[in-house]
Amino acid sequence: MNAPLLATDLTLFTSLRVLAIYACNSCRTAVDGKATLQPNKATESFSLETTNSLNVISKHSQFTEVLMPTPPERDSSVISHIELVTSPDRRTGRKLSVLKPMATKVFAEKHNIPIHHTPSTGRTLTGWNPPTPFDLGVVVSFGYFVTTNILKTLPLGAVNVHPSLLPAYRGASPLQYTIMNRDKVGGITVQELDEKAFDAGRILAQEEIDLSTEPPKSYNDLRDRLSSIGVRLLVETIRDLENRKKNATVQDMTKVTKAPKIKKELAQVDFEGMEAVDIEAIFRAIGHQNPLLTTFAVPPEKGRENTKARRINLQLHDLYLPEQSILTTRSSKKAQPGTIAYDAQSQSIHAMCKNGTVIGIKRLKAENKAERNAEDFCNGYGLQKDRTGLFEQII
Repeated sequence: MNAPLLATDLTLFTSLRVLAIYACNSCRTAVDGKATLQPNKATESFSLETTNSLNVISKHSQFTEVLMPTPPERDSSVISHIELVTSPDRRTGRKLSVLKPMATKVFAEKHNIPIHHTPSTGRTLTGWNPPTPFDLGVVVSFGYFVTTNILKTLPLGAVNVHPSLLPAYRGASPLQYTIMNRDKVGGITVQELDEKAFDAGRILAQEEIDLSTEPPKSYNDLRDRLSSIGVRLLVETIRDLENRKKNATVQDMTKVTKAPKIKKELAQVDFEGMEAVDIEAIFRAIGHQNPLLTTFAVPPEKGRENTKARRINLQLHDLYLPEQSILTTRSSKKAQPGTIAYDAQSQSIHAMCKNGTVIGIKRLKAENKAERNAEDFCNGYGLQKDRTGLFEQII
């Protein structure tokens, strides 16, 4: 699959024609909502040949796209102008001392694209008036519900690029749930924006990809695979919007599944209740935003075996499924879930999970400590050679 274009890969045009909506790879936040793109100057029909401008409404996302044309296609452009509506700059860092603009805003400023901001307070667009006039909305990753009064300002309505096969995985985190559930297929949907609910609009276009032979290595991997498909599908939909609307499919409510915003609790590993494949899938799905968490019972020093074990909180990084494990080969005695041992051959820690399955961990970070590789961690906490330790669920 082609990798997604970065903002620096794109060439700005003088006669804007929509080519792609692309994810900003420099943004490392979760996909929490939707973004919107909108074309300018009202037309009296669905013919995009007379559409003159596009207004981009976007917040923060790793699936936010940028519609860009290449010079040879300027003459046939269906969109001649682009503007950005995005959230105000946000404060980050220690004591919120750094004011950081949205990645889409940085891109727009670089290419002299007009920028508009949503309200700086609250989580709704009530009372906010969008820039006008515009023809079409294209929503990709926006943190607000686009209300009816806004949609009424768009003669062609609004469409949304959603990274799932709707009605599956409505919500903020479709990519994460696709990976966590180890789905055999994934996909992209271009839908109309619904006036009453998120991700409930009629389906204008849809395309699936096979994930069975090559499961996503990570959230970023799946995002990148779907990005180019989403770009192409959106362009095809805009070019054929009138026909797509006539043949749109209403979502089957009996097949609706949800993909709500990821909660931190999901990162807490339950070795007794989860098999290794489930833990590894969660790591691939959310590890980029939420490191998996556990508690480590530090083994007492020699001569103090009867003392109570000290417990520290750990982040688990770089997890994988080992083909064989020291926990299952060196002893006929079955280790309890959470038991860990250092595997010198793979230079990783192996942890026993539910039903005798084993997860491998190559890097760890103790609370208030720097991240370390598995060997250094074991040396620091007395897990060399044949000694074992114990990971416990956070309570």
